Amino acid sequence: MLFIKLTKKRVIITIFLLFLSILMGFLVTYFKNCFWKKPSEAEVKYAAPIKTNDSKQDSLSTSERTDADTQKVEPSNTKNSAQESTISDESTNSSAQNMYKSNKTNYMNSKNSYEKKQNNSKHGVPTKVPEKPKSDIKDNQRENCASLGSKNFSTWNKNCEWNLILLNDGNAIPEGVVPHLRDYGGVKVNAGILADLDAMIKAASNNKINLWISSCYRDIDHQDFLHKRKINFYVNKGNSRTKAEELASRVVAKPGTSEHNLGLAVDFNGVRDDFYLTKEYDWLVQNAENYGFILRYDKNKQNLTNKIYEPWHFRYVGKSHAKEIRKQGLCLEEYIESLASKNSGN
Repeated sequence: MLFIKLTKKRVIITIFLLFLSILMGFLVTYFKNCFWKKPSEAEVKYAAPIKTNDSKQDSLSTSERTDADTQKVEPSNTKNSAQESTISDESTNSSAQNMYKSNKTNYMNSKNSYEKKQNNSKHGVPTKVPEKPKSDIKDNQRENCASLGSKNFSTWNKNCEWNLILLNDGNAIPEGVVPHLRDYGGVKVNAGILADLDAMIKAASNNKINLWISSCYRDIDHQDFLHKRKINFYVNKGNSRTKAEELASRVVAKPGTSEHNLGLAVDFNGVRDDFYLTKEYDWLVQNAENYGFILRYDKNKQNLTNKIYEPWHFRYVGKSHAKEIRKQGLCLEEYIESLASKNSGN
């Protein structure tokens, strides 16, 4: 009888614990759905740019683009916080932060394993070194490359879709344009890219691809600091001030001309020159277009973009545009020029 009573108690306790776990799962799902809301259609449509009538506001609260000798750069808060609509989501951010930590750890372990193989090869231990992946973007429009990189697209930028604003040495952020930001795993991103960025990182994780965001949105003060630091770096190397500024602009965007200012550019996995050797890079090149992203600074387009090859830097343009850019083998400057020409009837 005692054995039967104990058995009944165990069954009852087991059933109770099972019921409790189901209830907890339901509550977690319920509260997650209550507090995490994807950007509304209105949010996405007006994510960037958002026009403001206050001409005195600093419309060029611009970002930095991380240069090759810079590791992870934490996103900075903009001074014009009133211009932003930063929607905090604790449950989503907590989940994203945990995913980033896990992905970063897995990626660093993979990288350390690769570097160990490299060191072994230097000491006579035969290893197979990954070949540098070939770019699948053909450089078939080189004629007019010098003028294209600095061509004025200000008229285009004032009237185009928010996700197609072109920023480079010849084109600064249009007056009155500020980004609509959201917080994602502790990183500020443009509200319009959040859903696709989240979907891409999760899809990569499901395929055992470890992606984590080094930086997205950054403000003008930090951009200015990095740009001046890079100029001083080249001056200390013996270059004239003019030459140093020219060299620096190929690595760090000038204040007011960086895509990071609108939160449309994402730097992945520590901003490393050897990122092109990783499976994460291969996955991004093959799949980023399905989520609206393109490799912004391809190695075969340096004469058009006037920027160094940045395998870590991906830019959001929207799914249809990303697929067309990849299909045609163009950089963003070439693609925008073709669209602008069509719109003007040329």
